[in-house]
Amino acid sequence: MRNILAIGIAALVMVLIAALSAANAPDRVAAQDEGGSQLELRVIARPLEDGEIEFGVEYRGEQIFPTGRYLTQRLIEQRRGQWLNSTPVEVVGDSLAPPALSAGPDAAPVLYRDVDDLWEKRGFGRTVEAVRVAAQPLADGRIEFAILHNGERIQPEARYLTPQLIRDRQGEWLRSSPVSITAAVTPAELVRAASTRAAAASLFSIPVDVAAVCELTAVGRLTSISDTIFYSEEWESHPHLTHQVTSTLLAEGQSRSDEWVMIRADKEGGTSRREKVPANSYGFFVQDVRWRAPTVWWVAEFRCGGGDEAADESDQNLR
Repeated sequence: MRNILAIGIAALVMVLIAALSAANAPDRVAAQDEGGSQLELRVIARPLEDGEIEFGVEYRGEQIFPTGRYLTQRLIEQRRGQWLNSTPVEVVGDSLAPPALSAGPDAAPVLYRDVDDLWEKRGFGRTVEAVRVAAQPLADGRIEFAILHNGERIQPEARYLTPQLIRDRQGEWLRSSPVSITAAVTPAELVRAASTRAAAASLFSIPVDVAAVCELTAVGRLTSISDTIFYSEEWESHPHLTHQVTSTLLAEGQSRSDEWVMIRADKEGGTSRREKVPANSYGFFVQDVRWRAPTVWWVAEFRCGGGDEAADESDQNLR
């Protein structure tokens, strides 16, 4: 297949990039951290007998189709020299960080049991990136295309669908050369890195043997926190946590100039701020400064069997 394959996209109702960029601007500022994983994508295109071109995105061999994915003859004729966008599709990356928090500046990270694979949850440990395909009909009959990600057009080396390809390859899927996009740092990566910075700043210390009695039981996104209660709107893994949960603040502070972290715990009979986890349960909270509004906190919650008794019991089990 030629090194100029495939393009395309445009939607049932396509609009100019400039208009869509303004209408769909995310309420989030640029990430303060370096980017996350690299995701490799291709544009796929299929010329149809009626003159339309159907488009999609290929990711790891899977074809992903936008709702608006057709470039019509009318659009080709009337929008020459203008970039047009498809509707968005989502691609899901890999998790880069296992479930771990820092045990101190000189200690190895504490790895936690995660029997339900919560750390790998889509949108927490696995990045979800929205992309579009952009297409520009040219005066010579070619169609130039690109991947649109976070407002940036990323152009494959092979990015033209020629009139000959449109005429000779009707009904066939054609593929562009690959492009790479940089995924955002995932909440899981952010939480783990923040715990390391917080430990280095002496904000807290987690006992190294905490993983022997504690298990990751929930991850989520919060939009409001008070001194004694936190509220959850998107705690999918444990719906009961959408209600008020009373907890004691163990430690809090800035792990760096633009990052705030805290640890809260629940323990029968009350918990002193001077006590160290594990309690019956505790949560590690990190404010995500990439969001302007509403305020976003990422949380990992751990259940521990109730202290020394649970630790003794765990010593009798295989690990």
